[in-house]
Amino acid sequence: KIDLTNVKTITVAHYAFAGCSKLEEVVEMPSIGTMHHGAFAGTALEKVDLTGLHMSGSGVFAGCTKITEVKTGKFTAIGEYMFDGCTGLTALELSTPKIGKGAFRNCTNLTEVTFRSPAEGKVSFDVGAGAFENCGTAATFTVDFGGETIRTLGERAFANSALTSVDFSTMNGLQYLGG
Repeated sequence: KIDLTNVKTITVAHYAFAGCSKLEEVVEMPSIGTMHHGAFAGTALEKVDLTGLHMSGSGVFAGCTKITEVKTGKFTAIGEYMFDGCTGLTALELSTPKIGKGAFRNCTNLTEVTFRSPAEGKVSFDVGAGAFENCGTAATFTVDFGGETIRTLGERAFANSALTSVDFSTMNGLQYLGG
C-alpha cells in the first residue's frame, strides 16, 4: 500500500513501481498529477482514481490484471497503452476528453464503454488509434456514446473487438473516422 495522504501533487517516475506484484492500493491517488511510462505496470492494483492526473506516459498500468475500476475526470490524461492487457476491466464510464492510442487494448473482458461528460461541463472526446482493440473478445462489446461529442475515432479504434454495431446517431460532431 502506498499512502499519499498529506501530499499535494506528486510525479511518479518511469517504472517506479513496475512489477510490484503485491501492490494493491494507492491511498489518495488523485494527488498524482503525472505518471511516467510503466509507473505501475504489472502491479496488483484493483481501483484506479485518475481524477488528478494531467500527464501520463505509455503503459502506466499495462498488465495490471486485477484492476476492475477506473475513475476519470474532465482533465484526466489517458496515455498510450495505459491499460493494455488489464483483463479485470469489464465496464468503463469515461469522462476524459482524450483516450490515447491503444489505451485499453487487449482488455479482453471489457464488455461495456460509456462516454459521459463530467458534471463540471461538456467535453469533446478524441479516441486514439486502436484504443479498444481486442476488447470484449470474451463476450460481447457495447459502446454508448450517449449523445456526447465525439470528434475523432482513430484507426482500428475497435478492431478485433466483439463490437457488433455502432449507432452514430447517438454521437455528435464526428469529424474523423479512422480508416
